[in-house]
Amino acid sequence: MRVPERGILQYLEDLALKAPDLPLLGGGRRWFGARTVLAFVEHIGTCLRWMGLRAGSVAAMHPDRNISSALM
Repeated sequence: MRVPERGILQYLEDLALKAPDLPLLGGGRRWFGARTVLAFVEHIGTCLRWMGLRAGSVAAMHPDRNISSALM
């Protein structure tokens, strides 16, 4: 298996710079662009760190099929 050269966050950051309004996540008539998705992901990361999660921490979630779960 080939190891990616960059992580998903770096990919999202690059995409937000190159095509900030590219519809990236959504459904129906509600779509979020790359820049907005990056902002959501960074905010979620900040909240998780605030809650005490650090590198090496283990977390579990029971996701639904919705945009919030995809962002997590």
